[in-house]
Formats: sequence, C-alpha cells, structure tokens
Amino acid sequence: MTLIIPDLSHYEKITIEPAALRTPALINKVSQGSDFSDSTWFNRARDIVQHGELIGGYHFCTNADPSAQVSLFLKDVRNSLGAVVMPQLKLALDWEDYPQAQCSQTQAETMAAAIEVVTGKLPLFYTNLAKYQTITPGSLLLSCDLWLAEYGPTAKVPCQLWQFTDSYGGFEGVNVPCDASKWAADVCSLTDWWAK
Repeated sequence: MTLIIPDLSHYEKITIEPAALRTPALINKVSQGSDFSDSTWFNRARDIVQHGELIGGYHFCTNADPSAQVSLFLKDVRNSLGAVVMPQLKLALDWEDYPQAQCSQTQAETMAAAIEVVTGKLPLFYTNLAKYQTITPGSLLLSCDLWLAEYGPTAKVPCQLWQFTDSYGGFEGVNVPCDASKWAADVCSLTDWWAK
C-alpha cells in the first residue's frame, strides 16, 4: 500500500477543505530564514488537526542565524497549534540549494540539534539526492529521518518520505497541482511514525 501526501505553501493560493481531503496527512510550509512566516500555515494547520488528520510543518533553511530561525519556526508552530510536540504533528527542516542565502551543513545541523533539545526528537530532514550525497559522514543530519525530493520513477536512496513530483493533481480537497510525497505503507504505520 502507498499513501500520497500533499505538500503546500503560500504558493498554492487555495482554501483547503479538510472534510474533502482523501489523504491522512498534509504538509505545509511554516517559515523561512529568521523573518518570514508562511501566511497559510496557521489556518491550514489548525483546521487539519481539528479535523483529526496529521499535519507536517517545515522550515526552509537559509544562512540566517540558526537560533533565530528555530525560534521563529517553533513560535509559529506553537502559535497555531498551542504546542510543538503532539502526536498529530511532524516537524521538518528543508535544506536545499538557495544561492541568495545558502544554508550550510553546519547551520542545518545546529538547527536540527536545537529542535531536538526543545521537542525531544530530531526533525524530519528534507533535501534532494545531490545535496544528500554531500553530507559529511557522521553528521547529525544523517540521524534524521529522510524526506527525499527526487522526481522520477524510484527513490535512489532509502527514505521515509519520497517527494516524487511537483505537479500531482489527484488530491480531492486540493484543487491545484502541487508537490506530493509517497509513504510506502498503511495509515496505521504512518500515524505511528508521525508521532515519533
């Protein structure tokens, strides 16, 4: 069994109808750098959780001060859901190429460690195959569960979530093509993993 999970941000200018969704989870951007909060996170996160579904929130990493980035990320999550640790919530760091404000591996490691201090668990780690292959052996990032962005027929390395397309149009309740990720198991195993 394979589940497909939508991944949204402010770029998808739509209203989500949780009752119409035919997916057990939704992932949405929360913040970027130290000074950008995604305007769609608050209502989407609150509505999805109130409807009993799983919500994932990710922070887009830049070269801003890591502590300031984590502070913004967790503040925005807490402001929407009232907590940063709950069974329905999965936090993630998004580390990808961003030349105008590139986050270093060391900065990403610092953010992952800071999130673990607050929540008691490492965040899900999103990156593409090329960047994943540059990570230094022994890095804390390799201890995070991997959310791999690699468009094509298969994921080239083992991962927990695989973002396989940026134009999936098959979600009821999400009326535009969007990023989508695969979970290669059933809802019960997804729910158990989401809470870890």
